[in-house]
Amino acid sequence: MRFSQLAASVFAICFLFSGLRSVDAGLLAAGDLTVAVGSSGTVNVLWSSNQTLSFLNTQFVLRAVTGTTGGAVFTATSTPTEPLLFAPFNDSNYVFFGDSFAYTTDPSVNPASVAQDAWAGDSYIFSDTTNSGFDAIQSGSKLWTTFSITGVSAGTYQLRLLSSEYEYAAIAGTPIALTDSDLTGGLITVTGGAAVPEPSTLLIGATVIGWVARNRRRSRIARQASDSASA
Repeated sequence: MRFSQLAASVFAICFLFSGLRSVDAGLLAAGDLTVAVGSSGTVNVLWSSNQTLSFLNTQFVLRAVTGTTGGAVFTATSTPTEPLLFAPFNDSNYVFFGDSFAYTTDPSVNPASVAQDAWAGDSYIFSDTTNSGFDAIQSGSKLWTTFSITGVSAGTYQLRLLSSEYEYAAIAGTPIALTDSDLTGGLITVTGGAAVPEPSTLLIGATVIGWVARNRRRSRIARQASDSASA
């Protein structure tokens, strides 16, 4: 009898842990994008999971697959600061639609930011939680965020995750980390020639060209004067 009770207890514990392991860990799905050098395009990121949510924080970074470092960057009004696009608070498919803490606190403030990680503009951070403190029910794919990416130089670049996590009410205070394995998609292809130089680069180039032109003119005048003297 005691053995049967022990076996039943062990079975119950194993079942409990099995259930915990099988909890849907959630999955972020990002769209792929092809953009020309000097142009920008938008990428939607979806929370593709039925796991309820009370908090979600993501830090997306761009890393070169082929091409040069910084060949694709998150578009910002200036660097580093807010991204060009605001969070999709008013989209009925938004993860925290109708119960967004960020929107309730101040709908005019963008909770997302573009920051510098390995180079300027390569990190996009977005975070929000339920205003009520309860879980937001999820079903299928819900819209998490939308951002803009600008092509700087030709190549392919992969969207990756850093410092990302989520919570639901039952585990409040113990966030679950999101890793690259929780993100699908997000391949960015930049086509075209070399990037348009920055204004400072153009200024340097103009200075060098002017210096070369002046030296050539001086050489030509000196040569003409020498020819006249010898004649």
